[in-house]
Amino acid sequence: MASSGRDAGARPFDDGAFDAAALIDRIRLGAFQIRVLILCFLAAVVEGFDQQLPAVAGPPMLRALGEPIDRIGPLYSAGLLGFVLGGLLLGPLGDRIGRKWLLVGSLLAFGAGTLVIPWLGSFDSILLARLLSGFAFGGASISFVAMPAEYAPLHLRGRVVALIWAGIPVGGTIGSLSGNAFIEAYGWQSLFWIGGGFPFLLGLILALWLPESVGYLIVRGRDPARIARILKKIAPAAPVGADTRFFGHAVSARRVPIGMLFAGGRGRGTYLIWTALFLAYLIINLMVAWTPALLLQSGTTMGVAALGLAAFNACGLIGIFVYSLLVDRSAAAGLVALGFLIGALTVVLYAILPVSTAVSFAAIALIGISIGGAGTALIAVAASFYPTAIRSTGVGWSLAFARIGSICGPLLGSLFFLLDMNLRMILLTIAVPALLTAGAMLLFGRAARRLAANGAPADPSTATRSPSPGKPGEE
Repeated sequence: MASSGRDAGARPFDDGAFDAAALIDRIRLGAFQIRVLILCFLAAVVEGFDQQLPAVAGPPMLRALGEPIDRIGPLYSAGLLGFVLGGLLLGPLGDRIGRKWLLVGSLLAFGAGTLVIPWLGSFDSILLARLLSGFAFGGASISFVAMPAEYAPLHLRGRVVALIWAGIPVGGTIGSLSGNAFIEAYGWQSLFWIGGGFPFLLGLILALWLPESVGYLIVRGRDPARIARILKKIAPAAPVGADTRFFGHAVSARRVPIGMLFAGGRGRGTYLIWTALFLAYLIINLMVAWTPALLLQSGTTMGVAALGLAAFNACGLIGIFVYSLLVDRSAAAGLVALGFLIGALTVVLYAILPVSTAVSFAAIALIGISIGGAGTALIAVAASFYPTAIRSTGVGWSLAFARIGSICGPLLGSLFFLLDMNLRMILLTIAVPALLTAGAMLLFGRAARRLAANGAPADPSTATRSPSPGKPGEE
């Protein structure tokens, strides 16, 4: 059973170094850690709200600009392309400057970039602004995944990451349900004011209230007094102080080469998790961007189509809750594969059954629960696959492949409509990547079990650990 905050939960090693990770792994989730989780959850809500902007604000904005409706696909994908580039280029900064300041800077820059969009007068300039603001936010998702993983006890780590990622469909649900009301009252510009103002304010709040990752501080050899103060807030009885030497992994203080993601037997697992994330988020973002259009093709009204998008997001939340209870089990990869298999079978049934509003909503709900939940669990699996020393880089590259899939999904939807494919052919095509994702996760589970059986060290560079020497005076 996990120890309480009064039980330090970790002991010094023979050389006097204190294992902070063991302390965090063994105690209960306390108020200080919950504060970190809530702040990171709100950052995830920002991303979810932003993902709905092209689908909700796009049609009236395009009408105002005199642009055709098929421009929604590029509008949606421009922000996601920025996310990919930002994740790849800014992600490693989280392992150098810290998770906190990468997250804060990303939120401030993203908020500012989104706030200017209502004042831009052309589609091309808006497309560029979406690309640049997406680039700025690319580093945020890495930090709001990595930080909760490093503050959560081991037995809750996957569950916590899955719940943090639930902020994305929460933001999506808020955007899809409230968007039309704001547009009718204040115009399409209002959604960008909200979508930019909230993250900017949140960035300022995080600068004041969000602590840096303890694991990062130890790995980088930061001031032991600063580390001890944070640990005392987590476990007041922890025997740590300004003169404590902390247990950390040996790692370069300058950068984390991508090759470390493949060291120690992790190569096969890394390739498979990247493949699964690409395919999973291709499906999810195809559904987010084009669910209203698919429902309109089946004969529903625009109001019902908007409710369909909200239903997909809301049922995704249900799936995330279910998977958050299961993702910390040893068979997490198999459970993710099962979710995508159920999703694929649902899509096939949707394609062959007679089309009706009831059938459409039932299928969308089940796809949201199975694929939406399993897609979030994939992020948790990726975060747990890499150790602290390379987690920000590992998560950054994993999310980059998810973002690439997210870009391809809406563009694939545009291709479906350009080719004038009927609803049945579109659905049968969507089932293919769902089946491939299930297969990739089954192979990943086998690779992860083989890695564990071979006793590969947690740290990809060495099997030894070194105490943090500390840098006096650094705060």
